[in-house]
Amino acid sequence: MAIFDTGLLLAFAIILLLSSATSLEECEQTYYVEIGTRGLIPCSCNGSSLALIAWINVNEGKTLLLLHDDDKRGDGYESGEYDIYPNGSLLINNVTASHESVYRVSTAISILHDRFSKNICVHTTVKPAITIPVIEECSNTYGTTCVKSTTDSVEVNCFVRDSRPAVKLSWSLRTHGGDHVLPSNYKKYTFDDVTYTSHVTATLSFGESSVLSLLACRANNVPLNLVEDENVLLIEKEMDYTSLVTPIRRYLKIHSPMNLSCTDLGLNLVIWKWSPESDAFETLYVSIFQNSNHTKISNMEYKLEDEGSLSLQNTLVEHEGLYACVYDNGVSGGSVLYDVLVMVDPTPVFPVIDGCNHQQYCVLEKQPQDVLTCSVLGIRPKVTLEWRAFREETTIDFTQHQFTVTRLGDLYDISLTVNFDFTLTTQNKVTVECGAVGENAGLFSLSAKVDLLFPNGKAERFIEHLKAKYEIFYDSVQPIPYIKDRMYCVDKVFVEGGIEYMTGISGGQAQWDQLSSYQELVEENCLKTKRQILEGEPGYGKSTLTLQLLYDWCKCHSKTSSSGVDVITYLRLRQLRGVESIFSAIRQFILPRDSDISEEDIKEILNHMSSVLVLLDGFDEYPDQESTETDIYHIMKKDMFQGFNVILTTRPSCVPTDFAPHSDRVRLTGFGEEARKKYVEKAVVGKCGEAVNELLRKLEENPVLDDLCQVPLFFVTFAHMTYEGEHSLTFNSVTSFFRYMISFFTVT
Repeated sequence: MAIFDTGLLLAFAIILLLSSATSLEECEQTYYVEIGTRGLIPCSCNGSSLALIAWINVNEGKTLLLLHDDDKRGDGYESGEYDIYPNGSLLINNVTASHESVYRVSTAISILHDRFSKNICVHTTVKPAITIPVIEECSNTYGTTCVKSTTDSVEVNCFVRDSRPAVKLSWSLRTHGGDHVLPSNYKKYTFDDVTYTSHVTATLSFGESSVLSLLACRANNVPLNLVEDENVLLIEKEMDYTSLVTPIRRYLKIHSPMNLSCTDLGLNLVIWKWSPESDAFETLYVSIFQNSNHTKISNMEYKLEDEGSLSLQNTLVEHEGLYACVYDNGVSGGSVLYDVLVMVDPTPVFPVIDGCNHQQYCVLEKQPQDVLTCSVLGIRPKVTLEWRAFREETTIDFTQHQFTVTRLGDLYDISLTVNFDFTLTTQNKVTVECGAVGENAGLFSLSAKVDLLFPNGKAERFIEHLKAKYEIFYDSVQPIPYIKDRMYCVDKVFVEGGIEYMTGISGGQAQWDQLSSYQELVEENCLKTKRQILEGEPGYGKSTLTLQLLYDWCKCHSKTSSSGVDVITYLRLRQLRGVESIFSAIRQFILPRDSDISEEDIKEILNHMSSVLVLLDGFDEYPDQESTETDIYHIMKKDMFQGFNVILTTRPSCVPTDFAPHSDRVRLTGFGEEARKKYVEKAVVGKCGEAVNELLRKLEENPVLDDLCQVPLFFVTFAHMTYEGEHSLTFNSVTSFFRYMISFFTVT
């Protein structure tokens, strides 16, 4: 050692004297330094105002370093093991386990005055490679959550390896009311006297009402955050969910949201599991204590809601299966089980009956002993189909049921074919229904009806008689009145003119809107009240339009609305003087004289029809307009035929005031330019463009007739006269036009 000057030697002797004279008291400060790093032990003193600073290893009784007027001395400094900062703090250049000791720092302002010393405890540390208590018993690790399944009791182990100092570990049971320390066996050991392994063991047994337990392995009083405070282990009691609880069946339509609630118990622990097709359950979610502290396990798009329920925005067939919610609050718990089935409506959404062309209702002609087949296409889950009589009093036997199921991906095609026997009754018509029965029937509204018509029955003969009579009517249309030798089928001359329906009354005036076609007259959206008054001035085509409806029905044109009507009854009201009964009128004016169908038969036949249209033509010519005893009166008042659709034609001046407020109102507005052109093409010259244009040009040459020819009768008359006349016709007045008409009829 170098030789100090006299003042320094004196000072050094005083410091040593003070150090040795001071008793070894408890440390006033404690610091931790990590082995293998540079460690700093703060002095907490103002080095610039001190004359002397000395650091001493108290355990070894050895002076390490002395600082005097910026001059550093001492074995610790000279060996390079220690250094001192100007502020007096001690620096250990490379910390080892041997540096764990009690250090004393002594300071003095001068050699003789204001001396101060304090003890500082220095502990050396080693940070373990795994900085969280390690739990051995993990069956699965979900995120940061360790889960262990057990049937009854389980021993749990937790350890921290290669740390300094040793970490004090303990096991606790976490409940809604707080943590409860479990009896634990703690031990620590070392192989090199530098690092330690800490280990703690405990045993957990489930109570009768508990299904989930959360254990916490805690690291107590750990310095400098060497390891995290705790790690948790979720213990799940192994259960056969399907044997313990009855599944709650949930049917969900495909692409609809799903929400499965767990329980209203104060939730602390929640596990959601899913088992497709009764396979082993897989975990979807684990949630511990805080609602936001949950771990999503599955890659599917489930969501755990704040109240513990499981939700899914878009449910698909692949999401079917059993869903189990296991819950516990640390004191008691349980489980909820759902059986989720996905529904897919068939296409179409009703059974398809063979022969009905994908209609929910139709009429089929069958033999009394025949076969019926109905199917539902693309449905899920499977349903059972049944054929049955629509009315309980109907006697019909269904036998030889052939039930087939075809799987197409996730969906099913299901069909049922039966033989039926309807020979034990004299009825010529019966309504039967195909519908779903059994477990899943209530999930869908599956029903389709068919009217079976059997040959040689009265209803069939009745319809045949009607069509035969109507054929006479619609084949005898005279475009030009009073010329009897020129009669046409109505379909050869009928052209739609303007048709409007009353939408309401505003300011005392009726408001009208345009109909796109005469076929709308027999559609349900037009016949809202099932009573319709069709009005038009003479010559506007009221009767011709009704004959066209008869033609459409008789020919069963699939594109017309009247083709879907079972029966049309057509009466010319001018014939019904003194005839009060409509059944009598049909029997007298429509049916053949030798028909065996009685008025009672007519009544029964009409009552058994699903769709009936009654056409009453010419109320303005009806002799018994004022009578309140006739069926016509009661029909329009809806005291009869309430389910039938009724169209009454009349002139605007003769609209029945008793019926009009409760009926739909429709009016004919005549021929526009397009209707005139269509008529010329259809009934006069054919599709000969030049001839059509020539005839219309002649009309334009008679501007006085433009308004007059909006009346279909006048236009038809003009068209035929002009086309058949030898010379070009020019009329300067309406009077000249009518004079020519009279002469034309006289010559003809």
